[in-house]
Amino acid sequence: MNSKLLLSFSSAVVAMVAFADPNAPQVTLLSVSQDSASHLVKAAYTLDEPAIVTFDVKTNGVSIGGANLTHAYGDVHRVVEAGTHTLYWQSDKAWQGHRLSSADFSVVAWATNSPPDYMVVDLVVKKGARTYYIDPLQLPDGGVTNKKYKTDYLVMRRIPAKDAVFPMGYFYAENDQSCVYHRVKLTNDFYMAVFETTLGQLKNAIGEKPSDLANYYCTSYFKDTEFAGYTNNLGNPVPHTPYFKFRGFGSGSTWGGVYSHAISDTGSFLYRLRNALELPTLDLPTDAEWEFACRAGTATTRYDGSSNWPDDIAWTQNNAVKFAPGTWIGTWYKPCEVGLLKPNAFGLYDMIGNVKEMCLDLYNEGSAYTGDAATFDVNADPIVAPTGPAKDIKGNYDGYSCGSYSTYTQAGLWGNDPNSTRRVARGGCVSDENWRIWAHSRTPVGSSKCNAAWSDGDQDTRGPYGYRLVCLP
Repeated sequence: MNSKLLLSFSSAVVAMVAFADPNAPQVTLLSVSQDSASHLVKAAYTLDEPAIVTFDVKTNGVSIGGANLTHAYGDVHRVVEAGTHTLYWQSDKAWQGHRLSSADFSVVAWATNSPPDYMVVDLVVKKGARTYYIDPLQLPDGGVTNKKYKTDYLVMRRIPAKDAVFPMGYFYAENDQSCVYHRVKLTNDFYMAVFETTLGQLKNAIGEKPSDLANYYCTSYFKDTEFAGYTNNLGNPVPHTPYFKFRGFGSGSTWGGVYSHAISDTGSFLYRLRNALELPTLDLPTDAEWEFACRAGTATTRYDGSSNWPDDIAWTQNNAVKFAPGTWIGTWYKPCEVGLLKPNAFGLYDMIGNVKEMCLDLYNEGSAYTGDAATFDVNADPIVAPTGPAKDIKGNYDGYSCGSYSTYTQAGLWGNDPNSTRRVARGGCVSDENWRIWAHSRTPVGSSKCNAAWSDGDQDTRGPYGYRLVCLP
């Protein structure tokens, strides 16, 4: 018969409350035991109200770290109802070669509206089911870089944006009206996807066959042969999803200048995704939310603090595979599988390079971009939670030879078509030169339906762009 050893744990750590908040759910650790043969740790605890439950193990007051806290199951890493519960931790698989007799074991209760940093949404087996972790290395099977988290799950990182003030734009670009320096304050934390949305995530989330994925994006960026090879890797980002294919038409879809996530088009990808995953606030980020998440606490031109070539954090012309699209004169570059380069300090991958990332905001420049906030003043009062202008600011923004954006609409001409607008795209793309992409880079992309032909009217094919999802905690 296997004997059981009671782990010694600090008597002071019988109850732990997330953030030491007296209003947070109260958890009481009742007992912790370890089977001497299997090394299985069993912890019993009580909750006074529903909460998200995680756990930690410390030695000398220091956590052993997320990579050593894997192989846990039972009532842990999810929302748990009030009452008495049990969690299990297979310590010999997670933290091999260490004695636990001197360890402190604690159970942590998080308020359901103030969750841990990482939320993982199942896209395949238990569609919409959510688990929560304090560290990306805790995710089963090797952590967040395991390819299944690029295709079978949606991994989202909580961005600490509540009451955060940050410098938006570029201080030394007085002549560039697209990224005028001004201070911004955000009002809420939000979750942002660790990866750009991939072919696999789209396929699994809404049940589409790979051959049908082209219904959601424009394929004219690739030749047939190039496109076939691209879709073989479901870890590649979805390329060229126009705004109105993503959010649909009708009530709520235009969004501009109004912070409302309401949407009514039942045929849109976003509507179907929200329903499938039961995430009603799932959406694109605002321009300001995107830049705050990209910068991850930095004020430099790139989030790694470097002004050198960004080859270790971004896919650009310098390190990606090029191809000739055939009907277009020139060379283009293939987007790459997500999550292969270094993340920023928030653990977000490919925030610059690879595919441009579309935001909710209508494209704007100058005072429409800054919201009439004071510019180039590091002490100025910040503008609060900007949402961009209510109308598109049209015009030829970059002097490209393809023609002025002010002349195009969904049907080929701008006219008065309300469904033909430009949205902000961030981060640059794989077809950009590596020195041209920064944390503050902003460009417009057409939000109308893609045109099949390569022409001056098909401005959506200026470079691959996709999107990165956000939602409220």
